Amino acid sequence: MYINEIKINNIKDVGLFKKELEFLLSERNTNLIVTFNLDFLRISTENDKFKDVCKNAQIVLADGVGITSLLKLKYGISLHRLTGNDLFQILLGIANGKKLKLALVGSTTKSLEVLGIKLGKTFPNISLLTISPPFLFETEESTNNKVINELKNFQPDILIAALGCPRQEIWLSENMKTINARINVGVGAALDFYSGIKRRAPVFLQKIGLEWVWRLLTEPSRLSKRYIIHDLPFFIKQIVKKRTDFE
Repeated sequence: MYINEIKINNIKDVGLFKKELEFLLSERNTNLIVTFNLDFLRISTENDKFKDVCKNAQIVLADGVGITSLLKLKYGISLHRLTGNDLFQILLGIANGKKLKLALVGSTTKSLEVLGIKLGKTFPNISLLTISPPFLFETEESTNNKVINELKNFQPDILIAALGCPRQEIWLSENMKTINARINVGVGAALDFYSGIKRRAPVFLQKIGLEWVWRLLTEPSRLSKRYIIHDLPFFIKQIVKKRTDFE
């Protein structure tokens, strides 16, 4: 399924998807995975650079009820959701089983410290590097180069960035060939959820597609603008537009 010229992969079988990830990790190529939600779609209509990154990504996953609902209501197409949180846990399992190197970039120092302790206990076979760079580090050449050099020296198999959209995807796209990790993915708040710094929505809300409501209620000052001011009007606008206007 293509939307805004971006191909969305439909992951029907998680077991087969794991095998695909394992295959990518066995190859020499660098691969970008994008966890694509409604906000990503909106940004891709405003930011050509981000749109090109998504178009050129090896895998684009439907992440969030907003994007799957839009595709269902407008095109009658049902896509299986696979969130950044789900992908993070899948990659942890693969990395532990194959004794791989995992690098995490982003989030806060506190969150990464807690996360490192938790991962060390649960996934002892993973070699882990965590970096909490300054905000907008990529705009300062010397700071950006320091982060990249640290990653190059570590030689990660998997590189996960939690910098927010579109920063994380653009930064990974621009630097992944230099760093040379096989799988590169942005996961947003997944690191904070896994560490426990932020509490994820109860499972029943996740299952019925209302995790976004939980996030809005728990982080209103940060997310109300995104969800209410930007994404909801965008969703309605896309539903009422002619199909040929946006495909």
